[in-house]
Amino acid sequence: MQDLLLLQQAMVNNQRLECKHFFDKYEKILQSSLSDGARPYQVAAKIPDDEISWCLMPTDIPGNLSPKKATADGNCLYFSMSIALTGKEELAHALRLLVAAELYLEADFYAQHPYFEKDFKKCNYSESTRFAIALSSDYEDVRNRRDVVVQEATITCRNGKWGAMLQIMALASVIGRPIFAVYPDTVNQAVRSFCHGVVNPKMQLPNQVSKGNMVFIMWTRTSFVPQNATLEPNHFVPLMPSVGCNRPPFLFDENEFPPLQKISEPSKR
Repeated sequence: MQDLLLLQQAMVNNQRLECKHFFDKYEKILQSSLSDGARPYQVAAKIPDDEISWCLMPTDIPGNLSPKKATADGNCLYFSMSIALTGKEELAHALRLLVAAELYLEADFYAQHPYFEKDFKKCNYSESTRFAIALSSDYEDVRNRRDVVVQEATITCRNGKWGAMLQIMALASVIGRPIFAVYPDTVNQAVRSFCHGVVNPKMQLPNQVSKGNMVFIMWTRTSFVPQNATLEPNHFVPLMPSVGCNRPPFLFDENEFPPLQKISEPSKR
């Protein structure tokens, strides 16, 4: 945790070389952890399935994926990615630090990330609104995107600060692999159209994406939503390959937990 605080101080003081030092240090830690040849889905097979996420699983993703439980303490995005990469949560701290440093060092790139310019079939939001939706915090003014990305980098240094689409964009570059961000299909279609899809790493073109190399991370919840309430994801879990898994029936009686309600406007912005 100390390195996160030191990285945050370096950002505040605009010490780019120090930030790059931390990035290089933890990139080596990440690469070392991924070079042992372990198969993460075999290790993760011991992790229980996340039953709530099963109930929220959309139908437009590969059918052989199972949602695995990830610790829900604000670090769930990084825990989920760690499980996806190694089958364990141990890399979460390193991944958070790398994402924070990546956002700071490459703020210009993430301020104009190609994902914001995608042709979203069901999303009629302006590009500036898409940018605002991608942030992990609310800002009064997001017109200076680079400054906002730097602020996002700084607050990402806080242990327990939850991640959002912008952090997923940086994660893809940090691990050098495309990430499929999976969003439940029972919510606002405009929001889902933006938050559900493939995010490519910085140096990889869309036509170079390998499905076999893709990581699946799902937006989900830690609890069910009461009837007539708005569904707002507050958690992430990894979706891991499984052999012979079948989608289970509804977790509880459908009369006790009715289908989640659709929303017409994003609640965050």
